[in-house]
Amino acid sequence: MKVLVIILFLIGFFFLILKKKTNTEDSSILDVNKEPNPSQQSKESPTAIKPKQEETEPYEWKDYNLTTQEEFKEAFITEGLRDKWQYFKTQLRPEIRIKPKHVEEDLLDIGQSKIGGNPDLPSDVNWPIQKNGKKLAFLAQLNFNEFKSEISNLPNSGILYFFYDEAQEFWVDSKENSDSFRSIFIENPSNLERRTAPDDFVVLKGGMYRPCKLKFTNSYSLPNWEHDYVSEQFKDTNN
Repeated sequence: MKVLVIILFLIGFFFLILKKKTNTEDSSILDVNKEPNPSQQSKESPTAIKPKQEETEPYEWKDYNLTTQEEFKEAFITEGLRDKWQYFKTQLRPEIRIKPKHVEEDLLDIGQSKIGGNPDLPSDVNWPIQKNGKKLAFLAQLNFNEFKSEISNLPNSGILYFFYDEAQEFWVDSKENSDSFRSIFIENPSNLERRTAPDDFVVLKGGMYRPCKLKFTNSYSLPNWEHDYVSEQFKDTNN
């Protein structure tokens, strides 16, 4: 009997809430066909009736892969920015794109550009170490003989090596940790030999990063749009 009373009470309470909600919703409905009463217009919310705003199509971002000056020019014209091209063509700068691909290190020539693996150092160059005697991990080597770029301040030959703390515990911009990284440039490398990675690394498994061969492609780039002098050029456009 008590259970029945509780069930009837809950049903009645449910219908009471539903009725209250329905009355509230009915009172908020605006009859747009009814002639408005001038005396009530000031009391009604000015947002009760909103004029239909004209919808604008969202901009469809295009996946441009621009590498030549002519491709950049065509992209500016396509985007309706022909009048901006005269300025931005003076901002184009040559760049080199690097695409890595994992390979077995035995397939890489001694002295060839690569990321990871073991360094190909001249026989008279020691593996760089930190003040605490711990050897640095090898990151990459770039052989400038493989470059054919318009970048004027790049050397025409030589190999640039990069080493870094194996545990990656230090910021390279700190003078206190200046021994946690090292870059070595050998202008005329000779007697190159592939060194074996140290076996006392704690974090870096196997003592080296996965070897990757590098493919270099000449290209062009523009400064980032976040620069003030770039965004200034687009104040009068909607793009």
